[in-house]
Amino acid sequence: MIRHREYTRARLAQVSQRLFELVHPDSRPLDELVVAGPVGRIARDEAAALDFRPAEPGERYGPLWATYWFRGRAVVPSAWEGRRVELRWDSH
Repeated sequence: MIRHREYTRARLAQVSQRLFELVHPDSRPLDELVVAGPVGRIARDEAAALDFRPAEPGERYGPLWATYWFRGRAVVPSAWEGRRVELRWDSH
């Protein structure tokens, strides 16, 4: 039995953040993030025709089974040329 759950969780979160920073030393936010929905299950071609609007930080999307489509845009810095580039998506 773990006696100090909150302390342990905080330490694990701290280690996780440090590891992330070592693996991904450079980061930048998307230049644009837009959202459409909720919609039913549709094909990508249908989703491309939806009306997208700017996504707001902290905005909630739901219910859990709802489908939203997101589109992001970013310019990859020239210093990252030849490197692997990943999108970190934290949807909470």
